Amino acid sequence: MRTDFTKGWNLQKAGEVFSGALPAGGMLQVLQGDIWLTVEGELDDYFLHEGEVCALPAQRLIVIEAQNHGARYCVQAMAGASVLHPQRQALAA
Repeated sequence: MRTDFTKGWNLQKAGEVFSGALPAGGMLQVLQGDIWLTVEGELDDYFLHEGEVCALPAQRLIVIEAQNHGARYCVQAMAGASVLHPQRQALAA
């Protein structure tokens, strides 16, 4: 599915995965719940909690997985940027 996840907030169920790339980078803010964030080329993953903010690098694949009871978050792209080919998928149980 192609979706621009930089418009408003996003809601994911626990275990649901969303991935995409931001041409000019951006910011992610967790509004509710917890997420697991993986950024292409970085050695460590990030586990973000409600209220935390993380900078997202330009032109790298980012993977967001909602934890526990799901999550609500906002991704804000830099001015004039949009998401390139994001894909959403559910993990097999």
